[in-house]
Amino acid sequence: MPKKTEPNGQSPTLLKRAQEKASETWSNWGKAPGGWKLKVHSYGEKIVDRIDFEELALASIDTSLGPKISQLGTQESEGKKLSEKQTKTHTVSIPLIYPPSFISSIDPIVNLRDQLAARSPLHRRKTWFWVGMIPFTAPFMLIPIMPNLPFFFCVWRAWTHWKAHKASTYLLELSNQGAIQTVPSEDLDNIYSNASRALPGATQRAITENDGIEHDSSITQLLPDPSTISHILDAYSLPKEAKRLLLRAVEQAKTRSQFDNTKPES
Repeated sequence: MPKKTEPNGQSPTLLKRAQEKASETWSNWGKAPGGWKLKVHSYGEKIVDRIDFEELALASIDTSLGPKISQLGTQESEGKKLSEKQTKTHTVSIPLIYPPSFISSIDPIVNLRDQLAARSPLHRRKTWFWVGMIPFTAPFMLIPIMPNLPFFFCVWRAWTHWKAHKASTYLLELSNQGAIQTVPSEDLDNIYSNASRALPGATQRAITENDGIEHDSSITQLLPDPSTISHILDAYSLPKEAKRLLLRAVEQAKTRSQFDNTKPES
């Protein structure tokens, strides 16, 4: 049987094979016909729903597939030694799409940098926290009935935080090097516009003022149902698995918005 290869033609590393095996095992637990495996999977998915969607998004980024930071540096490098014509052909530009009609008072690239700058040290601290928790799971190894679930949970949380830390650091450096460029998206604008028309009451009136140019500031209200998410998936050819991730992000954003609105003013 031929070895499985990655898009670049290389064989997957031991770490990636372990990740794939763990993902396959977890997926199979969700298909188990009852028993403790299915219960653990159901409870685990509820825990995942409570994890910050930003962390999950960052942890899903494979930085090895992106451009090397060393190739974008301002110091002398092989790229800097290319001719001006060659340099232009090797320019890295990663689009950061956004709906321009709905985001006018916020600079998307500045907002991205602020988020990444805050998340990188946060996930680094959380990584070491969960690494420190691993030794406390040793007593559960004495239970022979099932795997040491607390141990695997701590390892998984440490791993996701570490990946999120590495990804946020990587994206922040790309942004600082000018490799990430904002790109207004008419498709995304249309999706948000169609979603906003379904909003009732005062929110709807705020959106229709000035011939549809002035929009509600709460972006979370613009994705009210799964049908809108489906339009985004279709517009950008995203995999079906992305639907649950987007729904999770929207629900968390709505919860945060409601929490902020109930905070007493200081």
